[in-house]
Amino acid sequence: MTIMMTLKRLTVAAAFAAVALAIIAAGAASAMAQGQQNGGPPAPGGTQAANGPAPGEAVVSWQAVASATHYSIGWVAYDDYNAAIAAGRDWLEAFTFVDLANRGQTSHQVARLTPGIDYAFIVGSNAGRYAAPTRSDWASLTLSAVDGSSCPTDAGTGATITPTPTPTGIPVSYGAGDYDADDNGLIAISSLLQLDAIRYDLDGDGTSSHAGYAAAFPAAMPGMGCPDAGCTGYELTVNLDFDTNGDGQINADDSYWNDGAGWQPIGGDHLNTFHTIFDGNGYTIANLYINRRGADIIGLFGVANPDSDIRNIGLPSVSVLGNYYVGGLVGVNYGAIGNAHTDGVISGSKHNVGGLVGRNGGSIANSYASAAVFAGGDEVGGLVGSNGGAISASYATGGVTATNAYISVGGLVGENDGAIAGSYAAGNVNGGLYSTGGLAGDNQGSIAASYATGSVSGYSNVGGLAGKNNTNAKIKESYAIGRVTGAGSRVGGLIGSVVSHEYGAVADSYWNIETSGHTHGNSGSIGKTTAELQAPTENAGIYANWSPDYWDFGTDSQYPVLKYGGLNVAAQRP
Repeated sequence: MTIMMTLKRLTVAAAFAAVALAIIAAGAASAMAQGQQNGGPPAPGGTQAANGPAPGEAVVSWQAVASATHYSIGWVAYDDYNAAIAAGRDWLEAFTFVDLANRGQTSHQVARLTPGIDYAFIVGSNAGRYAAPTRSDWASLTLSAVDGSSCPTDAGTGATITPTPTPTGIPVSYGAGDYDADDNGLIAISSLLQLDAIRYDLDGDGTSSHAGYAAAFPAAMPGMGCPDAGCTGYELTVNLDFDTNGDGQINADDSYWNDGAGWQPIGGDHLNTFHTIFDGNGYTIANLYINRRGADIIGLFGVANPDSDIRNIGLPSVSVLGNYYVGGLVGVNYGAIGNAHTDGVISGSKHNVGGLVGRNGGSIANSYASAAVFAGGDEVGGLVGSNGGAISASYATGGVTATNAYISVGGLVGENDGAIAGSYAAGNVNGGLYSTGGLAGDNQGSIAASYATGSVSGYSNVGGLAGKNNTNAKIKESYAIGRVTGAGSRVGGLIGSVVSHEYGAVADSYWNIETSGHTHGNSGSIGKTTAELQAPTENAGIYANWSPDYWDFGTDSQYPVLKYGGLNVAAQRP
């Protein structure tokens, strides 16, 4: 099935007079004819672009396509489009898209544009932009100045227009259903419909008999156009947004509202896990909305198994609610996560709730969460609810609040029975009855070269870095400077309670006796003043055993901060 599009160009003028534009017959007509000839839905003909009612807005309209289930509306600053072509990049990467379920609408208002900038607009029917058009499918026009003395006037609308050449550099291979045009073995994801279709092919080999998969990847070449070795996963090629109508709200007018439940996680249980590559390529998926209070294993992905590799992806402005095992990105992770981040609000009714991952049994590196985390149970953390794997060069800056929690609430990790290295937490932590810490609530594993700066409050076993350090657990080369308060017993500047008093259980680790409100510590931890903690400017003195590969020691008026794994030193010293 060939899916058709038309392209229009509009200058979002500072005056924002309402101007209607007419379609150029040449190009659009041939696109219409080709779509009908191939048996697919026609292009949304009659596409027009006009300035919207307010600055930074444009109205795109088109003729209805009765057979379409979705429309896709895309826009790009013309300079960005031309820059993509000049750089030899896929022109689709330059566009921002929204997907609209076909409810009979024939127009869409685009907001947040920049006045005075020329924009190109593209409208596709069904999954139109996912199988991008060939050259003959394009038409374009430019809105000139309103007085337009040197430009022709369209007889039908009175709008001043000037035709522009058909864009060049469009990869014809897309029109043939090549979903791996760069032959890197990763299927290109450029829409929410295609993102949703991943659930029908969880190993990413491009093979699925599900009708939803065919709808998302229409007219696919054999093997999706992947190299001879086949496909091995997915890659994002544009920014995506669950606010599909662009009105700034996630509600019934958006495509993935699902009667208020929002997004259904990909690989939502241990029998149907996501087990391949997902490379975000530095793009974002904004406004993820999930409202499944009674459901477990909640996130963009549900369960990511040991063969999974999720990387280079950001999730801004998430709103996620679940029961057990809740994270912004993954509910339960056994694979590899790298260079991923979330912000927004993550909530769980019960246990294992984290800003990025609910339960981690794999690896997380170079990742962060700035989301606010709320939970009504145990194992709650700013980045990960409970960690049985490895976390490195990662951090959390959002606040963590656990109501009715019994144990294990932390700024980075609620319960740690794995390894944490070169990581930090900066959010305030309001914990439960036992084991609340600025970095980890209950440490049963290892913490090395890490620190916490947020205030910490709880009842018992409350510490600036760890609420409780259990038998065989290790802490070394770390510090805490946040204020620590607890209504019960075992409250300390670095650690609330140390179960193991073996030599080396806590080594070369410090807390600030002035900012924490505590002058006495427990086994192995050492209290220092602000001046003492800031005085060494290299791995000397109290930091003689600290690795310069991990730490930037700063000046004599700064605390050490982490540089390990490319962490931003300046951002840690506001």
